Amino acid sequence: MRQNDVKKELDKTPEKIKLRSQLEDSNFICSEKISYLFSRFDDSSSIALNTEFRTKDSKRKNELKAIDDFLKETEKSAKDYAVLLVQKKKYSQAKDLLEIINKYFNPVRTVSYEDIQAKANKQIKKKRRYQCVIAILAILCLSFVSVLSIMGYRYHKATSLFNQGEYYDAHEAFTELGKYKDSDLMADEAFAEYEREEIKTADVGDCVFFGRYEQDNISSNGKERIRWIILDRQDNKCLLISEFAIDCQQYNAKYADGIWKNSTLRQWLNETFKDTAFSTSEQKMVLDTIHYKDMSGADISDKVFLLSIDEANKYFESDEDRECKATNYAHAQGTNIFTDGNCWWLLRSIGEQSNWASGVSCNGYISSDFYVSNSSSGVRPAIWIGLEANTSVSN
Repeated sequence: MRQNDVKKELDKTPEKIKLRSQLEDSNFICSEKISYLFSRFDDSSSIALNTEFRTKDSKRKNELKAIDDFLKETEKSAKDYAVLLVQKKKYSQAKDLLEIINKYFNPVRTVSYEDIQAKANKQIKKKRRYQCVIAILAILCLSFVSVLSIMGYRYHKATSLFNQGEYYDAHEAFTELGKYKDSDLMADEAFAEYEREEIKTADVGDCVFFGRYEQDNISSNGKERIRWIILDRQDNKCLLISEFAIDCQQYNAKYADGIWKNSTLRQWLNETFKDTAFSTSEQKMVLDTIHYKDMSGADISDKVFLLSIDEANKYFESDEDRECKATNYAHAQGTNIFTDGNCWWLLRSIGEQSNWASGVSCNGYISSDFYVSNSSSGVRPAIWIGLEANTSVSN
């Protein structure tokens, strides 16, 4: 059939014209195939029920199969288009298209407007759920970006405070940032610099705070800041000794010699105590101290140590100045407390005999007859602190 004849055939009835227009407007099928279908079937019979044509024209089975497949595709597309019209609230057009679908494609099982509307509503709900999920994800992304932006600004502000020497405020600002970037490390760094500044402005004999250790024997409230006495200042360093005996330890866990180099107390001070009492930043401030010509015959270097007999005499002018009290924690660990509230505390110098150590009595006098395995004397750590600050950090 020629193209002009096809057009004439399509122009016979308003229904065919309407169907052709609807289908072509929906862009789901090509107009030539529509023209071909309409040219092969009269409008008095449904395409789906034209069995007479199917039985008489047996030579065209392959063509008929292709037509059947095409017909199913067309019907499905038309229904989908009707659903789309409902979704767009073009209800009258959807009803008109349903009439054409029911007349030409499926006269046995008609498709109701309610079916199409239900399908449209289902798809609308699905679309709305999808849109809600997208909106929620978008809000979460924006919130996350906003939080990062705010956190970045606060981190920059904390860094600026640090670089300006406002170490305590910088510590507070970094602490509030929690685990953002390296805020926890910077909080420790800022607080260590704050402590350094406090020590720099103090004089010999003053008390300062540095590090933390359990002292009130109430572990639930955390460690308390350690209070130190400044014994000496030399150039850019400062010698400190704890004001109180803060723990109870044996000079040597075994009944062995009283040489400081071999003592278990030296190991405990430079490992357990140091790591417990000082943050990483604070440990960087603690200087290595060399004890020249120890009784072992070699120079010894420590971060944390005990005073020697000579140093105890040098830095404390009287027995009274050497008197010391123990913390509640030290007492709980075994340090004896006498009637005057004072305790004995150990020195690093060897005692009168090889298996003896030296110490300071509760009355402040120096004694050299401590058994190295004695487990009732207090410990007063000593450290040299470097006073040169880390002046700046980068963002």
